[in-house]
Amino acid sequence: MNYRAILIVVLILATLAALAATPVGAGFGLRSFACDFGPPTDWVATIVKLTHLVLFGGLATLAFLVFRSQPIWIPIIFMIVVTGAVEIEEGIFDFGRCKMRDMIPNVIAIGIGWVLATLVARLVPARWLNA
Repeated sequence: MNYRAILIVVLILATLAALAATPVGAGFGLRSFACDFGPPTDWVATIVKLTHLVLFGGLATLAFLVFRSQPIWIPIIFMIVVTGAVEIEEGIFDFGRCKMRDMIPNVIAIGIGWVLATLVARLVPARWLNA
């Protein structure tokens, strides 16, 4: 069984789901671009956004596993683009709220994904990940 191909398909589907959630949630209703570029009022609440950490951490884990033979900056840039696109969508579509400070837990989630992917790569037989 080609587990690498499965990982690639899962990453593609998860990325599409992350990018589709805001437009679908808005019923594809648009608004004038609005985004909060202000600093956090509560740093702890900003950093510990569980939904951001879990969802983007899981997506980052997949990205690091799929791109593990590439330079480390490839999955990092991929994830920054995806998480940034989600924030921009929230500024365009009538769903969610664009806050650039949400990039803080997103970047932390990328780090969590890197750690989890490293653990998976060490625990799972290499033949499963390289097939």
